[in-house]
Amino acid sequence: MSEDGLKLVVFLILIFGLLFVGYFAPDTVAYYCTKHKVIVGTVVDKYVKRYDDKDVFFVVVKTDDGKRVVLQNTDCPIAGKWNSADVQASIDVGKKYEFVVYGWRIPLFSVFPNILKVEPVR
Repeated sequence: MSEDGLKLVVFLILIFGLLFVGYFAPDTVAYYCTKHKVIVGTVVDKYVKRYDDKDVFFVVVKTDDGKRVVLQNTDCPIAGKWNSADVQASIDVGKKYEFVVYGWRIPLFSVFPNILKVEPVR
C-alpha cells in the first residue's frame, strides 16, 4: 500500500472513530456518571417530539408530592435498551408506574432523564 493510501485509511479510521464517539458519548457519560434513580408517579401525559428525522418519546409524571417530571424514553445501546417504542406503548396515561431513570435535566440543552425500566404500581 502506498503512503497516500495508508494516510487515507488512517484518516478514515479517525473520522469513523470520532463520529462513533460523538454519537454515543453523551448517552455513555450520562449512563455511567449518574446514579440510577427511581421515580414513582402517575403518568399525566405522553407524547412524541420530532427532532430532524428522529422521533423522541416523552412521558410526564406527577409524583406523589405533586411535582411534575418530564422523562425521555429513547434507546440506550450502552444499557442494552432497544425497545423504547414498546416501552412507550406499554405506558398508559392515568396509571401509576415506577420508573428507573438515568441522566440529568438540563433545560438549557433540552436534556431529560432517560427511562431504563418501567413497572406498574399496584
